[in-house]
Amino acid sequence: MGRTSPPKELPRVRVEHDIGDEEKVCSCGDTMHRVKEIISEQYDIVPAKFQVIENVRFVYGCRCGEKPVTTALAPFILPKTQVTASFLATIAVQKFEDALPLYRQAKIFKNRFGVPFSDTTLSNWMIKASEKLKPFKQRLKERLLEQYLSQKTPLSHPLTRVNRP
Repeated sequence: MGRTSPPKELPRVRVEHDIGDEEKVCSCGDTMHRVKEIISEQYDIVPAKFQVIENVRFVYGCRCGEKPVTTALAPFILPKTQVTASFLATIAVQKFEDALPLYRQAKIFKNRFGVPFSDTTLSNWMIKASEKLKPFKQRLKERLLEQYLSQKTPLSHPLTRVNRP
């Protein structure tokens, strides 16, 4: 079985390996020109990294004494917390898809990244996020039920088969 090419949709990082300018001079004294490129591809992964989003708001005022105006803050999924939607998604995927308990995630965040979170904090964030997602869950449930019921004929639907074998 041969090697397969990496998917085209993956981002590429171009690393050029070139010879020095002095090596580009031919023995005849003329400058060599590039004839072709040979490209080999390697899979690479950028490990997780923490960064801090600094939400900077500006306050504008006038010397006349009029009330200052402050830039509005963009809405957050969990106001008054230090967590972004992306970080919440990462915690949820690691917990529910990768079966990585919150206490182990907290330990990883502290040991690998120097960011101390307690498993209680992570748990509270997950609980609050799940509360925010309840309307979406309910609407999804309704849509799926509508779709299911629209595909059934009255006689084939289990609820309409009363007193029938």
